Amino acid sequence: MNTKKLLLIILGTFLLLQSLPAFTLASVVETTESSPAFGLFDETITLTLAPKSPLYREAIADPQAMSGKIALLTMQDVDSIPRFIRVAKDGVYSDYYFRDDTQPQDNSYIHMKTAVNLGLMRFAWEGIGVIPKIELELALQGGITTVFNAFGSNRTPGFQGMYFIGMNSKIADTISLRFGIHHFSGHYGDELLYTFYEMHPDLAPGAANPGVLLEYTRDNSWLAGISYEPNENLRVYFEAELPKG
Repeated sequence: MNTKKLLLIILGTFLLLQSLPAFTLASVVETTESSPAFGLFDETITLTLAPKSPLYREAIADPQAMSGKIALLTMQDVDSIPRFIRVAKDGVYSDYYFRDDTQPQDNSYIHMKTAVNLGLMRFAWEGIGVIPKIELELALQGGITTVFNAFGSNRTPGFQGMYFIGMNSKIADTISLRFGIHHFSGHYGDELLYTFYEMHPDLAPGAANPGVLLEYTRDNSWLAGISYEPNENLRVYFEAELPKG
């Protein structure tokens, strides 16, 4: 089973669980979320299916965060408008133009991003004595971001996609942790290559140019994060990634 099919199955299961009414396994525990929750082991541990909000919130300062965004990007001058692609040829990097014209109205771009941040299954232990409350959650995230011309031509640099599968945890309702696999695929420039190959057919991959290799950015890495929220107005967080292999 490939990754896309697995993600579709997980997302379908999540949507199904969201539509289920709460029912009893041992005894139903009251929660502030309208998701199925069950009391286990004399109600000291609760199991919540498809909780409404994840334990670990996204980092708002991260441009690649799994969150929604819309922004207007403006170049400082006409010379800053993207016009060339850097190519490695014969061991040397060279810049090749994919467009000859630069219009003043082409200096503005719209950056749009949409994403979901889901908790699939959550266990919560209320703690005992000096040991605080501990929650553990299976998490799934996915998003796509794109940039395209705002007012000028219909050219678009392309898009990029990312997803995360891992575990979230929360301690004492203030400290959140997460760890899992982060996948990133960068496709900025894919659509521009069609114009580029028309101008430079000698650089187009195919039977006519067997030595030409075209690759896109793709990365799988381990992602870990910690977040501290003593109250609703203050949050401090730190995240790090380690590429796999």
